[in-house]
Amino acid sequence: MNHTRVAKVVFALDAVLGTLAVGGAALYGAAWSSENVWEAFFTTFAPFTVLWLLICYAAYKGLTSGNIILKFVFWAYVLFNVFVFPVGTAISAASIWLWRELRK
Repeated sequence: MNHTRVAKVVFALDAVLGTLAVGGAALYGAAWSSENVWEAFFTTFAPFTVLWLLICYAAYKGLTSGNIILKFVFWAYVLFNVFVFPVGTAISAASIWLWRELRK
């Protein structure tokens, strides 16, 4: 089994699900806080989506590289998924499994 390919799928899935979650939260917040809902939505959605995608990419690199800073990002990502993101526990479990398999 190619664990790097599995890691790419897991992190891509988390990036998509995270983007959907950010979009839902941004739309909800925009609906309650602004008269121009779509403008408020996009000004909130775009930067947080870019931030989430960068975090997912850095966490993937932390899983596959030896850089200590990226490893920290990976473990922060795992903890964030466990405690904040609803489907995050399964994603964190898969990430920990991948970590162990790639270190063998």
